[in-house]
Amino acid sequence: MARNDRSFYRPFHDKVVHVLEKSDYVRPERNLGKDPESGLPVFVRMARFGAVAQIGETASKDKPRYAQLRKGQNMESITLDEALSLFKLPRVVGTLDGQELIASVGRFGPYIRHNGKFYSMNKKIDDPYTVDLERAIEIIREKQEKEKGRMVKTFPNVDDLSVLSGRWGVYIKYKGKNYKIPKGVEASGLSSEDCMKIIKGSAETKKSKK
Repeated sequence: MARNDRSFYRPFHDKVVHVLEKSDYVRPERNLGKDPESGLPVFVRMARFGAVAQIGETASKDKPRYAQLRKGQNMESITLDEALSLFKLPRVVGTLDGQELIASVGRFGPYIRHNGKFYSMNKKIDDPYTVDLERAIEIIREKQEKEKGRMVKTFPNVDDLSVLSGRWGVYIKYKGKNYKIPKGVEASGLSSEDCMKIIKGSAETKKSKK
């Protein structure tokens, strides 16, 4: 599992462990059978924030794995195969330009990860468990075209620096952060040096306010 995906699942796992190990309340659970790969028992049980599937014993020295049930699933009717399928994320959908396309779910919903970038899926029509290569590529291309429409200017001599048009006007984006362009400055005429001066001035203004 990639580091970015672990950043989402690790807190979820730790919360489940804390609730199931520290709480005196006996929560309902079902034993669905065994995981054919590991031979460990598979349960569905209630945690503080909803029903989860679990592979492994809670009291075991090896921490169990957890996965939250999907919308429409419930403890009474979920099958062993359905529970095991919850542990298939993140999954490799295919490759594009020599890089893997990974389908998973994060803090803000399902996404495709490709070449270090994240592309949100349409929650109404896309499913990270079943999305195919063709649809994954389509999601990426749609996002790229949308980004092109917002692009005002790029700077080949400086990585991660661009001028974009957003909902609230034109702004500078540098290494994942946004910077407001001062009034009266023509965005299309900005050089990379001009942008860096604005970025530096913005940082100094924040420091002086603190």
